[in-house]
Amino acid sequence: MLSESKPDDVRRSGADPSAWAEDFAGLMVVSMARLGRSLDGPFDAALAAWTYEHELDSEWINELRDSFPAWLAAMCGQKPGTLAGDRQKAFDVFMACLVVLLTHWRTEPPLGVRYGSVAAHWCAGHPAIYSKVQAAIRARSSVIRIALADWTLADVLKHGRGEPPKAEKLELKTVLQFSGQRTWAQAAATAAYALFGDFLMDESETTEFCKRCAKPFRIGKKKLFCSLRCARIHSAIQSRHEKVRISRRRKFRNAAGALARLLESGLGARTDWRDHVQRKAGMQTRDARRSRGLTAFIRASQAAPGSPEREGLLRSLQVDSDGNPDTEEREALQREFDSFLSNIQKAEEIQQRGKRK
Repeated sequence: MLSESKPDDVRRSGADPSAWAEDFAGLMVVSMARLGRSLDGPFDAALAAWTYEHELDSEWINELRDSFPAWLAAMCGQKPGTLAGDRQKAFDVFMACLVVLLTHWRTEPPLGVRYGSVAAHWCAGHPAIYSKVQAAIRARSSVIRIALADWTLADVLKHGRGEPPKAEKLELKTVLQFSGQRTWAQAAATAAYALFGDFLMDESETTEFCKRCAKPFRIGKKKLFCSLRCARIHSAIQSRHEKVRISRRRKFRNAAGALARLLESGLGARTDWRDHVQRKAGMQTRDARRSRGLTAFIRASQAAPGSPEREGLLRSLQVDSDGNPDTEEREALQREFDSFLSNIQKAEEIQQRGKRK
């Protein structure tokens, strides 16, 4: 656990027992509050990685940054001064690894039909990451340590006095420890890959990422968004995008129809077909000679079929906000799109012949 949650020295003498008990209870509340914001387990690590990426100057990240070197050195079974390199950069290495790993997990799901564990299928598709996770977990082992424990309010009440005993309270604890770590950067990366491995094993099936902000959350009543605020914002954005797509598609069809009619009526070499189509389709800008919408189609007509330029422009015309319309609708739109680009090529050839004359 990475935390600065140990309470201050609470051994006091000559204090009023009831007052001390009240103060001690307050210290316990503060300690538990800090513990709740510690980095403890794979889900907390995922949440910390998201916070590091989106709220770098948050209080929680600053607390974790301050306590990280001591935690990492303890995880390696060494004193902080024995690891080589810059200890101040270790936290950034650790968080950067987690951010990249979780981004791969979130944005590159396994494809096709899957049986069994989704995490297993994902690892099969990412052998390089899987190999590093394995190496990090192999470097980790459990050891038993004698630890100095904190006195609790229950201990004080058990001894029937207003302050904890003078003697130290010791406990045996099983802790995880990495072996073979020589530098801060190496140890930080090893810890990140090991925690990501724990995430794949224990949390991947119960953790989802917000569809809007990518913040991790436990799957339960929430399915797609981490909060009601994100759900409302996403809905508003989707509605706006849908309106833009509908408007863009309407102008495309107006332009395609106008150009087809112009070619049927006989396009003259001196006719400015671009200006005619822009006016008919409502694509005019402040500069009547230029239209971003029409220029995109002209460039696409010059690109090869199936090129990124053509496919991207075609997707922008699909009314379905997810870009996945049904097959019949897509085929119909594809025919309209190809026909319009073919007519643009014809109009450009006619205009070029006129210029050569």
